[in-house]
Amino acid sequence: MTNPVRPEGPAAAGKPTVRPRGRKRNKTSSSGQSKANPDSPRTPARSPQLLCRMAVHEAGHAIARLCLGLGTLEMITIEAAEGGAISWRFDRLDDQTEDLLASVLVATLAGRAAEQEFIGSVAASSGGGPEFSDLALATDIAFQMEATLGFGQKCPLLYRATSEPALLLALDADLKERVDARLETAHAAARMLVHRHRNAVEFLAAHLIAHGTLEGAGLDQLVARIKETIHQ
Repeated sequence: MTNPVRPEGPAAAGKPTVRPRGRKRNKTSSSGQSKANPDSPRTPARSPQLLCRMAVHEAGHAIARLCLGLGTLEMITIEAAEGGAISWRFDRLDDQTEDLLASVLVATLAGRAAEQEFIGSVAASSGGGPEFSDLALATDIAFQMEATLGFGQKCPLLYRATSEPALLLALDADLKERVDARLETAHAAARMLVHRHRNAVEFLAAHLIAHGTLEGAGLDQLVARIKETIHQ
């Protein structure tokens, strides 16, 4: 598994990428030890409830990307040592418009939305460390849309790049409100998408629970079946 690619400017929608909850693809055995390194420290086995949440979360991301036309799914897993992951590729580059980046925001928050839709609560995995956090990633995209990419609802021509966006958000209440408004709008859209395609999310999550990792021809077949239901 490659390292996650954080969006920097238009790259949010244009690079092959992986959105993991964990960096490595090492699987974990029932004893809690990595199969790639049997001498690694023992880690607790994941509960059925946690695996269900992880499957729903990753399925939410995947279904959103299928619905919004954001790349081709290559792998989905709930077996990575540090958590679940989804990877995809882009076969073409499109215009980096505000609408496209807004769709990326929806897909980024769709895992959290799926947890709320199916489980009725969200886990801290939507937060976590900044390198793997859905919330950090979504906030970064929304911040760049408002501050550096020319899509700001106020002063769109003003370029405000910073190495510490959190500090700028803390100091500029108006900017914080606009960034948060983008996040709230995207999350509401993600909730609607997941609700509309509940059957597809549930179908994919069930296969994830059963197989742990979906990739290759098996994933392609599932995606083909899901696309038929999505476009009906």
